[in-house]
Amino acid sequence: FEAQLVKRVVNDVIKTLDRVSLEVAKHPVGMERIAEDLIQKFILNSEGGLVKSGILGIGGISKTTLAKAMFNQVYAHFDAASFVFNVRTTVADSVCLTKLQKQILKDLTNYDGKVHSVEKGISLFRDRLGGKRVLLILDDMDGREQSEALVGDWLAPGSRVVITSRDKHILHVAGVSPECIHEMSGLQTNEGLQLFSRHSFLRASPSPTYEAFSKRIVEACKGHPLSLEVIGSLLYDKKNDPDCWTEAFHNVALHPKIYEILKISYSGLSEEEKEIFLDIACFFIGEHKRYPIVFWKSMYRSVKTAISNLSLKLLVRIDDKGVFHMHDHLRDMGRSIAEKEREGTRLWEAVHLSRGESNNNNISRLRLSGDNSQRLETLYRPGLRFLHLKNLPLDGITPAMLPPNLMWLRLQNCEKPFQSSLVRNVWFFAIQGAFHFSLVDNIWDLRIMQVDGDIPSFQYLLFNILGNLLQLQHLELRNCRNLNK
Repeated sequence: FEAQLVKRVVNDVIKTLDRVSLEVAKHPVGMERIAEDLIQKFILNSEGGLVKSGILGIGGISKTTLAKAMFNQVYAHFDAASFVFNVRTTVADSVCLTKLQKQILKDLTNYDGKVHSVEKGISLFRDRLGGKRVLLILDDMDGREQSEALVGDWLAPGSRVVITSRDKHILHVAGVSPECIHEMSGLQTNEGLQLFSRHSFLRASPSPTYEAFSKRIVEACKGHPLSLEVIGSLLYDKKNDPDCWTEAFHNVALHPKIYEILKISYSGLSEEEKEIFLDIACFFIGEHKRYPIVFWKSMYRSVKTAISNLSLKLLVRIDDKGVFHMHDHLRDMGRSIAEKEREGTRLWEAVHLSRGESNNNNISRLRLSGDNSQRLETLYRPGLRFLHLKNLPLDGITPAMLPPNLMWLRLQNCEKPFQSSLVRNVWFFAIQGAFHFSLVDNIWDLRIMQVDGDIPSFQYLLFNILGNLLQLQHLELRNCRNLNK
């Protein structure tokens, strides 16, 4: 037993002297707290078998920083440990994948030979790792082939694997159970303020002069560490320029460095997924998914699959009630893409029309509200498929102003009667607020109709409307207090 004790002491000394802790971050605010919680949950207090856990989150949310903090605290508890950075960017082909296999083998077993193929690497894993309790952290993994090549069933009982990813599906493929996934949600308010202050004032708290402004910026950043760091650094030498702070608050999510990281997830989407993501970012945040799905199914083939993929990649979140949500940075990134890279196909603010884009015939989705001074007769676009008018009196508008291929028309608090007898292919007609029904019954391709509000004379027109809407599939009535039958 004395020999075993000596061996254990020697091994512990070698591991302590041979390893250098990873640099977590310049200001790892909040990371130590989260790391301690996850270590207790996934590393130390788990069962004796192989345990795989995952850290999930969008780009820039400090997944890697958290994983490094965990690694530094627990690597000495294992026979060997390996931290593999940037799996996604490193693995461009199978050759790069074998290089990662070799790195893991060298870190865990001191193997210094060649790995000629992925299959050879897996064979070496099985031969050399079966009797070792190891810690393996794979950073930013995004593919099934990576999972199969780097994290199989060859690790010994007591080993721990931690995977960071933007995609929940990848964690499932790697064998991470749902209860072992930690989803990054941003820093707490006090931690966010401290991180922001570290970069903008080089101390743990903001200057009293800018304390209120700092809190507003931190709140706007939603606890996103990268946003706080970039904006804080931007304002570091602007302490005597209040106008710069005001501008930063209004443009807090527009820094290109943030978008370059967040766009990684977007760039990996299919074309249909990109279109749906941009639609949600521009128009459907806070709305139920059922009616946008009807709209998308008229244009795309795999709508539900696309929405599921967007949800798994955390680009879109759908709550228990089926309502779309999106991180503010992702929303602004999507709108920036729609405005600059998609040739103005989506316009959601009056300022777009006033800038001279009113002549853009590529517009397919358009939302206007009562603060728009543009004349309504300029609305006609041959490719327009979605039109949302809010708080706009419809004086002078005629059916000829709407293209024949319009699929979704939403009128919200539009008080004037609307003539629609020439609209042929409207699939979706949403009416919210005080709208006078007149010739709505002539839209014979109408598929879904929503009515929200007490519509004058609607109770007398409903029978005739329904009689002529032969394609109607869904009717939704809300707050129709005078409707008696």
